[in-house]
Amino acid sequence: MMTTAQHDSKGHLFSIFIFSAICPFILMAAPVVAQQLGKEWGLSPSQIGLFFFVELGMMSLATFPGFLWSKRIPFKKAALYFSLIFIVGNLLSLFAKSFEFLLLTRFISAFAGGSIMIITISSCAYTSKPDKTYGLWILGQVIFGALALFFMPKLFILWGLNACFVVVIILMCLAIPFHRYFSSNIIQNKNINQVQNRSHTTPYKGKFSILAILLFYIGISGIWTFFSNIGQHAQIDNQFTNSVLAISTLIGIIGCFLPSIIGDKLNRKYFLTFGFALFFIALVLLFNHITQHDLMFSILLFKFAWMFTIPFVLATVSMYDSTGKYMNIINLVTGGGLAIGPVIAGKVIETSENYNSLILYSLILLVLSYLISLYCNFKITDEITKIALNKANHSK
Repeated sequence: MMTTAQHDSKGHLFSIFIFSAICPFILMAAPVVAQQLGKEWGLSPSQIGLFFFVELGMMSLATFPGFLWSKRIPFKKAALYFSLIFIVGNLLSLFAKSFEFLLLTRFISAFAGGSIMIITISSCAYTSKPDKTYGLWILGQVIFGALALFFMPKLFILWGLNACFVVVIILMCLAIPFHRYFSSNIIQNKNINQVQNRSHTTPYKGKFSILAILLFYIGISGIWTFFSNIGQHAQIDNQFTNSVLAISTLIGIIGCFLPSIIGDKLNRKYFLTFGFALFFIALVLLFNHITQHDLMFSILLFKFAWMFTIPFVLATVSMYDSTGKYMNIINLVTGGGLAIGPVIAGKVIETSENYNSLILYSLILLVLSYLISLYCNFKITDEITKIALNKANHSK
């Protein structure tokens, strides 16, 4: 049985960092991978979209079998098993000669990667300072994504698309020895009293916290997908916009690095308020006639706010999860939100024929996410509910 000290050990934290960074590697490098798929494989935009749909979809759908195996297989063993399957899937990708076979290999790899992501995100909740650990969880993905965007185009020149699969195979082989730092029985060892002491746990608040994450990801993915289009509509040079988007990756690293340092310095409500306030400023800058500076500050603020805020939104869920069920669902909710967001955003743009409606729509979703997250972090609401129920019982 793992103790709190073992959950907070450097080995356990590093295993969360490294495994969560490797599994979504191809998704984090999506812009350059998509370009290489079109160049090397001659795929159409719809086929490229299908490729990433399989990657993202299977990582999300891994949630459902996760409900079964997470209660039966220790995380330590599961991390080893799925790491080996992940390696096999990428090895098979090296030998893909047809698009159909390539999709099959990505199906295998993404399913294993999604299962490992369940292990890492659930493990974050079992540390004594989940706010900090979720910052570390995001940090690994952003750093590896930035490195992928910089180095992969150079490696593609040498080895083509296979360079991507070789890199993740090597990285996973290096990471496998650290699987032993995951808990031997993490779901059953959750200390329910500890969770209840952090917050007066109520079932509906746990579900609300999941809703806050869904609204968050739908809101950010919708607006983020169309940042370039917003710049183009404002007749801002595409090269300038792309340069700012690239720089925003570095800002994102700073954003998710801060929670890993200051996650427990103040009450979570203050960090949530700060992060969502930055979202509000970033989106307001996009209304009506915008300049290059408006777009630049909006993109940089938005990316910083995204990476800074999400660890605290995720940590809110952990307060209400004594069995690991909610943390398992998060894997599905984040993937679903990222997939649904651009679709709805596209419909909003087509219906209104302007980007102000999209900005307002995204603002509404993020405000709702903030209010729900804030509500879930207020203990006083539960005390009020108890007092009201006691009065009602006495009156009877």
